[in-house]
Amino acid sequence: MKKVVGVTLGSSKKDFEFTTEFLGQEFSVKRVGTDGDMAKAWELMRRYQARGDSIGLGEVTDHYHVGVRTI
Repeated sequence: MKKVVGVTLGSSKKDFEFTTEFLGQEFSVKRVGTDGDMAKAWELMRRYQARGDSIGLGEVTDHYHVGVRTI
């Protein structure tokens, strides 16, 4: 079984876990929210790195302010 884990800075109230089949392969899918705790998110990423086949990180700021510019 393939394991897919999504770690997010979002609310842990929206966490879920289920198994499904796709193209004949069984998958375990899990979402883990950290309620904005970046340290907890990194710890979960490290923990699931060894156990998950695919790991995603969500709700991360992708815009940075440098002086008056946003990149």
